[in-house]
Amino acid sequence: MLQGGVQLHTIRASMKEDLWGSLERTAEIGYRFVELAGFYDKTPEEWKAKLDQFGLTVIGSHIPIEDAEERADDLRHQADILGFNRFIVPWAPAQETVAGWIELGGQLSRAGEKIDEQDLELFYHNHSHELVPAGTETGLDLIFKSSSSAFLQAELDLYWLEKAGQNASAWIQKMAGRVPLVHFKDMAGDEEGGHTEIGSGVMDWDDIIDSCRTCGVEYAIVEHDDPTLDPLESIRVSYEFLKSQGLDF
Repeated sequence: MLQGGVQLHTIRASMKEDLWGSLERTAEIGYRFVELAGFYDKTPEEWKAKLDQFGLTVIGSHIPIEDAEERADDLRHQADILGFNRFIVPWAPAQETVAGWIELGGQLSRAGEKIDEQDLELFYHNHSHELVPAGTETGLDLIFKSSSSAFLQAELDLYWLEKAGQNASAWIQKMAGRVPLVHFKDMAGDEEGGHTEIGSGVMDWDDIIDSCRTCGVEYAIVEHDDPTLDPLESIRVSYEFLKSQGLDF
């Protein structure tokens, strides 16, 4: 079953003003599953109490690769308190050579192996710079070809794939069995092609959702890097559209 969630980075401006109130409003909109991007100077124990109060469940957390390489025990503690086991590296710098992309894939794979010892899973989340040509392939191809599927999985960001001229559904199908998480955001139909709320842009959501369902994606995670709407209104608009498309929240 394809379930919907939200990356809390989307509402970071609201959370900086009223952390717990923003979480409560997220739950009131209808979300049950959240992906973390920092603790806002609170402890995992404090987060757990509030998440339980609002009926929210953590499905993953964005971390720098150094945390996976050097802080596996701390990640295990977070996972134990909050009840999840998936950590996502949200960004890595562009590489200038094929060898650089291959080495990055190896680095991520080794980091994933490190936290696998703690029964944790590592993912890589793409932007558009990984889709530049690297020999006969792209950097993103090389990252996953040079890493072990046992130690590194994909969290495909569908907007950034399309922004780079790729087909989001084709990538979901290519990574079937290795992509339980995806980020949903839409592309505006103007010349700039910036971010917009899901269902408000030009991406083919019927095809994307069908590909997610047939390729084993578990969570479609709403994200908007810089909403022009109030952030909580932004995630409400995306929620309403995806709910209308039959996603389970």
